[in-house]
Amino acid sequence: MKKSEVGVRMSEQTVRMKRPELLPKVAVVAENHFDGPITTEVPVIDKNINFWFAGVGVSYPLSSLWKGRKDVRKAAAELRMSKERHVVAEENIGNAINASYTTLLTSRKEVETRQKNVQLADENYSVTNNRYRNGLCLLTEMLDASTTKLEADMALVNSRIDMLYYFYKLKYLTSTF
Repeated sequence: MKKSEVGVRMSEQTVRMKRPELLPKVAVVAENHFDGPITTEVPVIDKNINFWFAGVGVSYPLSSLWKGRKDVRKAAAELRMSKERHVVAEENIGNAINASYTTLLTSRKEVETRQKNVQLADENYSVTNNRYRNGLCLLTEMLDASTTKLEADMALVNSRIDMLYYFYKLKYLTSTF
């Protein structure tokens, strides 16, 4: 955002610099001049001369009729383009923030779902463990229940990690870290 804002300000400054090229240049001059003795004569003339003048000068290069307008139009086009780039950057950042927020909410729901899965896996493990102790199931069923419990715990941890990742990504995108 800052980069696109700086680009817009630079383009505005370029337009401000190009516009005066279309205008004539006016100069106002005033001078007081005091000359000493005239040394170019032989013998030297000992006369002091004091004179002053004022004047106004106007200049307008004819090439600015063609080149100046072209430069101003080019600078104005660059200004429009930089403003459009700024708008696009704002939209992209807004879309990225929205997508990141949506993903964060989704990962939050996934963590809640994984917590329920862990609870169910724990219950299944305790039931299977009781059945195994009473000799009502095989060792493979007990191993399956412990594997399911372990997988549910791992999935919960991974979901929490993903949720933290999306949370910090959102903080990064909004520059609030």
